Amino acid sequence: MPFALVMNYVAAFVVEFLLHHSRYYNISQFSCVISWQICVLTVVVGAACGLVGYVFRLGIIWCRTHALRGIQMLCFMPVAGLVIGVAACWFPHIMGNGRSLSQLAFSVASFPYLAESSHIVTILLLLAMMKMLATLLVLRYGASGGVLQPSISTGACFGVILYAIFSTSALSQVFDISQVSAISVSIIGAVSLLASSRKAPIMAWLLVAELVNAPFALLFLMLFAAIVSNCVANCVERFISHFFAVTRTR
Repeated sequence: MPFALVMNYVAAFVVEFLLHHSRYYNISQFSCVISWQICVLTVVVGAACGLVGYVFRLGIIWCRTHALRGIQMLCFMPVAGLVIGVAACWFPHIMGNGRSLSQLAFSVASFPYLAESSHIVTILLLLAMMKMLATLLVLRYGASGGVLQPSISTGACFGVILYAIFSTSALSQVFDISQVSAISVSIIGAVSLLASSRKAPIMAWLLVAELVNAPFALLFLMLFAAIVSNCVANCVERFISHFFAVTRTR
């Protein structure tokens, strides 16, 4: 552990001269004020992304367990690339490790009138689903790694989607979220889905906080969302395990 910390500090010190203190994502300045509205949104987003992240993690585990090897991988991996490439002709944000999709979600969240558009919400939902499917497809056909950024990008999309649901539906009459920034909810979604998909809430909290250069007030909400997400994923996992255990004994 001490050696790992020293190496991290040395690496961060060296890269500071190359990249300076810039953000990984291009996010406009925003403020985060802790209120009961954003706390409610944090719980809802954390729970929803926890469930999605759990399903995504199950898919990752299954695809890695049944991943193709040898000559089969050489035959089918180009097919996966062709399928994703054709889909990317219309939806280019599904390409890469997920950074472009995350940037799209954060950019949309920077403009509340865009985040509340039903067409934008539909596009983000479609892109999030396609990104998860594309990730699972390449893992099934033999690829390895590449699950952190897809989790962050899909979580950011779901954060914007849930913000739009709260701001445009009848819930807006109960929850006045006009003072809640959509970008904060999008970041909370990113950390929530990453926490449940990797079963590492602290890692997800620190990683996303560093990538977005989160303001101090948002750090507490991000940690809370990561804990809620992880708890929901664990509860669902235990319920399913108990259900199948009871079913087998009958």
